[in-house]
Amino acid sequence: MNVLFLESQSDAPLRAFLEQQPHPYRLLAGEDRWLLVVEAASPETVAAGLALEGVRGWVFALEEEGCGRA
Repeated sequence: MNVLFLESQSDAPLRAFLEQQPHPYRLLAGEDRWLLVVEAASPETVAAGLALEGVRGWVFALEEEGCGRA
C-alpha cells in the first residue's frame, strides 16, 4: 500500500486536493506547516499530489503496521 505525504505552509491547497480524492487521509497541523497523509493512494492520486504547486511530497510503501507492546 502506498502512503502519500504532502507538506504545505497553508492548508488551502491540501484541502482543495482532498475534495477530489476518495482515499482515507489525515490532515495534521503544526506551528507553521500542514502535513497531509493519504493512505492507500492510487498512482493517479500520487501523481496529482506530487504535481501540486507550493507543496512538497513523498511516497512510501507501507512495510509494517502494529500497535506496539501490549
